[in-house]
Amino acid sequence: MEKRIDQIDKRIDQVEKRIDQIDKRLDLMTLRIDRFMIWSFGTTVSVGAIVIAAIKLIH
Repeated sequence: MEKRIDQIDKRIDQVEKRIDQIDKRLDLMTLRIDRFMIWSFGTTVSVGAIVIAAIKLIH
């Protein structure tokens, strides 16, 4: 019976390690998505400003 409990404990430890790895990956992915959103917003605003300035210069 104790052997079985030890096996279960080892399995739980393995699962916890996997969960920690997944958590780290999700944190990195969230950081990358945040950076991408900031860059995308900045690029969109910049292109919009350039288009508006070009239209004002043409008219």
